[in-house]
Amino acid sequence: MADNKLNAFAVLAKRKALESISDNVRPTKKAATKETNSIPKQLTQMQLSLGQKVQVQCKECGMDYVPSLAVDRKWHNIYHKHIVDGYDVESSFVQGHTKNVVYDVEGATDRIFYVDHTARSVQKRKAEDVLMVVQKELGAVPIPRKDLWSSQSIDPLQPPEYAAYMYIRGHRCIGFLLTQHISHAKRVLEPGPARKATEQPPSLEPAEQPLRISLQSFPAKLGISRIWTLASARKEGIALQLLDTALKHQNRRAERVRHELHVEKQDVAFSQPTEAGTRLARRWFGEAYGWKIYVD
Repeated sequence: MADNKLNAFAVLAKRKALESISDNVRPTKKAATKETNSIPKQLTQMQLSLGQKVQVQCKECGMDYVPSLAVDRKWHNIYHKHIVDGYDVESSFVQGHTKNVVYDVEGATDRIFYVDHTARSVQKRKAEDVLMVVQKELGAVPIPRKDLWSSQSIDPLQPPEYAAYMYIRGHRCIGFLLTQHISHAKRVLEPGPARKATEQPPSLEPAEQPLRISLQSFPAKLGISRIWTLASARKEGIALQLLDTALKHQNRRAERVRHELHVEKQDVAFSQPTEAGTRLARRWFGEAYGWKIYVD
């Protein structure tokens, strides 16, 4: 508060076998002799190994692939580079779409690009490609393209259903945020009395513990649908910068468009955050409880 330009991308109890009925029948001497003579003294492999295809999982990028297949190796190399080095949006994208920059680090090549339903096709395709990599790494359900770039109206000034913020360093996307236009969300509550007696103070509660959510819904305006940072670039504050930028950008739009409302932090909600997402949300909101969650 995904886990890459491509489309590539669980105990049964042992039960004792029933004994054959024929095992309880005493065989004739002749039959026993014949059966004994038919069993070889040593077991011999009767099937040759011809190099069957074996699937492996890359320890760095997590992709499953078959090393012996050229096409699998190709797609793994592409996906691996996206996950390890960041998604390459190419220099032409960075240089040709400066009007979409909503955050720029002075003296550095770090920029945040904004993409919504009004953007050019090439810009939306880049955002879609990055989102595909992000959703695979995060294990998130893919969002259909028709929903991703839909709008409530043909009016480009209307708030978009989804909007993407791409954190690009040089020409590689190393951070990504997808926001969603929402109207309500649930509130994260403090643990009940039974849990409080055995747990740490709320501010120190481990993020992996289940969150207690209110039954009542509260007004909300901006949803954090997906947020991701390249593993090697984490702990640099990129995710926090993406959140701050999205909030400021939304409010700059509200100043220009009368029907768009000003958004405060309490108007923001995270979509079913992971453990890392919960830690991020608590850090950004500055509190362990009271912030909001929604189901997208």
